Amino acid sequence: MKLSSQDNKVLYYLQMMGDQGFTNVEFLGKKIQRYSACIKRLRDSGFYIVTTRVTRHICLFSLGKPKIDKGLLEYLYGLDTKRKRYLKRQRLIWKVFDILSDGKWHQNIKLTEDIGNLRLGPVIQQLRSYGHRIDVEKISNRHGSHRYRLVS
Repeated sequence: MKLSSQDNKVLYYLQMMGDQGFTNVEFLGKKIQRYSACIKRLRDSGFYIVTTRVTRHICLFSLGKPKIDKGLLEYLYGLDTKRKRYLKRQRLIWKVFDILSDGKWHQNIKLTEDIGNLRLGPVIQQLRSYGHRIDVEKISNRHGSHRYRLVS
């Protein structure tokens, strides 16, 4: 069975890390989104890959039995905390998107009341990086007040 270039990347990282293994978060950090499909294809090709669930969000993949010491465990728990923050941020971003998706203007004060305490500027910037066009208008009668509207 011929391996794809992404399968070869996954295999390279697993071989490079040896018995320390490579986590799902690290695969995502290397822009390998379909790492689990790659690992399945590698297993089907005859590679022995062990999956160790460290926390609810972190899995450690290794060729052979992983060697997990105290330092690695602390590192993985730190990754888990970062992953939880990332997932929480993604939920906030899509809540803002859901509110803006009606195409009407929404003031930043109203958005923070509906969603909770958040920095709206970075959330709008993230939505724009996904390809959405969002209009921003400064409201002149209030200091620091803006309104936002999803255009596309």
